[in-house]
Amino acid sequence: MLNEGDIKAAVIDRLFKSEALDNAVLINEMVIANWSRRADLVVANGKLHAYEIKSDLDSLRRLRGQLETYLARFDKVTVVSTPRFIHEIQELADPRVEIWSTEETADGVTTKIVRRGLCVNVQNKKILCGYLLKTELVSLLASKGIDADTDMARGNLESAAEDLPVAVIRRFVLSSLKIRYKATFEVFCDQRKGATKPQDISSLSRPQRRELSTPVLPQLARPVDPATISPINLQVLAEKYGPLPVDMPQFVLKRA
Repeated sequence: MLNEGDIKAAVIDRLFKSEALDNAVLINEMVIANWSRRADLVVANGKLHAYEIKSDLDSLRRLRGQLETYLARFDKVTVVSTPRFIHEIQELADPRVEIWSTEETADGVTTKIVRRGLCVNVQNKKILCGYLLKTELVSLLASKGIDADTDMARGNLESAAEDLPVAVIRRFVLSSLKIRYKATFEVFCDQRKGATKPQDISSLSRPQRRELSTPVLPQLARPVDPATISPINLQVLAEKYGPLPVDMPQFVLKRA
């Protein structure tokens, strides 16, 4: 039985062999759609290509919803699975979705294309802007002579970006993602040493912000009465200002 790590490693090796990663970055577990989805692998080069892995240990219960989200946010989507699920995936996946099958052989894990997919460039400006950090969004607007600063609400910045051509936003998004993930991808390439092992893949992940639903109290010099603290609504802050730092405080002391 193949697990997710086995399949991911095989997909990554195929991408390197096909030169799909030339002048590109590879992103592991990319969070999208307001943190509601997490794409297993994403390649950012001249397009945004998402790969969803379904191993022998998974189910297809969430796949339909995942694909609906990915097709709206990526130029191309590929599902990679095992013979156990391939027929069912062909039945439920939109015709635009490419499908790969993986098998374990004497030579290792192999992949083959079962069905070709389509590449359809994302044209929705709001979705494209959603890939940008708030500082990057400000830089995009400033580069086109539009007044913007980080004190502005994110929604206002995205509204201002609606005046820009979609091609301009796409180029900026792809460039920003490649810059943001370049160092992480280079570290992974150095560790990979010619072939990918499942344990190498963790180095592809950039640090993520904390889960918003579970406040964590830092170690303090003196005990704090829970009645004297108030949690910060990090979800509201994230929607207004963009991704938050991992060390963002999660509570404040109430006024005496």
